[in-house]
Amino acid sequence: MNVFRENEPGSGEGAAANEDELVTKKQAVRQVCTALRRYFEAHLVIEAENMRRSALPNSSQSGIRNGLSNTHMYKATHYTQETIYQHVENLLELMPLRLNWKPVDDFLKLGGLKLLISAIAKASSWGQFSGRSELIKNALDVLVVCSVTPKFQLALVEQVTIEADLKKPPIR
Repeated sequence: MNVFRENEPGSGEGAAANEDELVTKKQAVRQVCTALRRYFEAHLVIEAENMRRSALPNSSQSGIRNGLSNTHMYKATHYTQETIYQHVENLLELMPLRLNWKPVDDFLKLGGLKLLISAIAKASSWGQFSGRSELIKNALDVLVVCSVTPKFQLALVEQVTIEADLKKPPIR
C-alpha cells in the first residue's frame, strides 16, 4: 500500500512534474493494482476451497476437485474470470456473516478501498495512458473479490472523498 500511496499520480507533485515521472507513477499504480488482483484472487480460491470442504464434511478427498487441489501452493496460477466469479458466488453463499477474512480486513485497515476508488477516478481522466483500462479493470476486480465480506460491503456504502482536481468527468 505504501508503493501505491507514493506513486499515485497527483500526490505531492508540483507544476514542475516531468512527463516521464508521471508515466512511471501511472505504471507503478497499474502494477500495484495487478498485484493486488492476483493476491486477492489467490486468497479467494483458497478460501472458497476451504469453505467447500467444510460444507461437505463427509466427502472423500478424491471427490470433487477444483483447480486448487491439483496445484502446488508455491506455483503461480492464472484463473479465468469465470472461475473467479464462481468462487465469489460460492463464498457469498457459504461464508458466515460474522467471518473475518484477514486479507480483506487488513486491506480495509490500510485504507486500500479509498486508494482504489481514487485510482479508478483519477485514471478515468488520464487520457491516452496505455495501461488505463487494465488498471481500472484490475481495481474493479479487487473490489469484486473483496465484496464477499459484509464488512467490505458496508465500507462500500460509505461516502469516499477524492482529493483530486479531475479535469474531465470520470463517466461520460
